[in-house]
Amino acid sequence: MPLVDQKANVLLSKISFVEKRIEELGSLDKILESYVEGLSDRLNVLRNQILTAQSEFREFIEETGFAENDYLRKASQRGLLKDMLRTYEEIEESFYLGIDTFLPLIPVWTHQRHDENTKREHNLLVNFVDDLLELSAIPEVMMTILGESYECLPLYWDNVTKHVVFVTYSEMESLRRWVLLTHEVGHVFYDLHFEEFNSTVIPVL
Repeated sequence: MPLVDQKANVLLSKISFVEKRIEELGSLDKILESYVEGLSDRLNVLRNQILTAQSEFREFIEETGFAENDYLRKASQRGLLKDMLRTYEEIEESFYLGIDTFLPLIPVWTHQRHDENTKREHNLLVNFVDDLLELSAIPEVMMTILGESYECLPLYWDNVTKHVVFVTYSEMESLRRWVLLTHEVGHVFYDLHFEEFNSTVIPVL
């Protein structure tokens, strides 16, 4: 099997894996549903990119008689094959950054919302972040995860941008530390308005 098809099959199996995990989730709360919807759309885009690349490679083989073990082929053909492989590499990289990073957070989110030891603090935190988003005129609901340092994880899924905010669990009772969440929400505000920042604010600074 050609290397390009091997790589395509690996990526398609990754997509099937994620789709299966999504199906197993069952009913979703409003916030998680907004993420899963964006993720599902992203998976469909990736699948179409992979199938398109596969189709182009088959046409390439048919038109040129290309064989991977024939090292005397023209440089232009080798370059085209390299470009096709790069397409797969870019898809795989987007998987690592936007999907493999996010998927394990789903059971964490679900557990924290329902576990007796965390659901009170988690609910307070979600409400606090929702208020910050409303005050900042940010039209987004947001997953918040207890247990990490204060961080904001951006997820870029084609035309959809989502964020996950992390909060240090041991500091949940220290309301003074919650002010750090305004900084993390600031990252969200910047992501939503980066064109305006880059055209007006950054040049002045």
